[in-house]
Amino acid sequence: DKPKRRVAEKVAPEFVVALRSEPDFCKARIFNGLAEGAATEQEFLVKTAEYKKANLPQDGSPGTSDFFAEVTNTKVLHVDVDASSEDEAFQAMRVYMEAKGQFFNDLRSEEE
Repeated sequence: DKPKRRVAEKVAPEFVVALRSEPDFCKARIFNGLAEGAATEQEFLVKTAEYKKANLPQDGSPGTSDFFAEVTNTKVLHVDVDASSEDEAFQAMRVYMEAKGQFFNDLRSEEE
């Protein structure tokens, strides 16, 4: 038996959002200047492989979002950024976060 995984409650996230994009669409956004990311094709391939290993494991082990859903019992919001506009994705995240109550940003406003 594997040891049971635990997360220190003081550092566990309250919200988990998993963004999904097909590699070709993701690469196009980055190299067309619509998103930040890898600077070279090789770096993109390395980062994509690292992402797949951590989030889309083929060996049956839980990915990052599975870990938070199963171990911390956190509801994970999955957003397909290829099928959603930036505004739709933002609104989905806002609704997800505000489901626990109105969200307050403790940062100073522009007026302050």
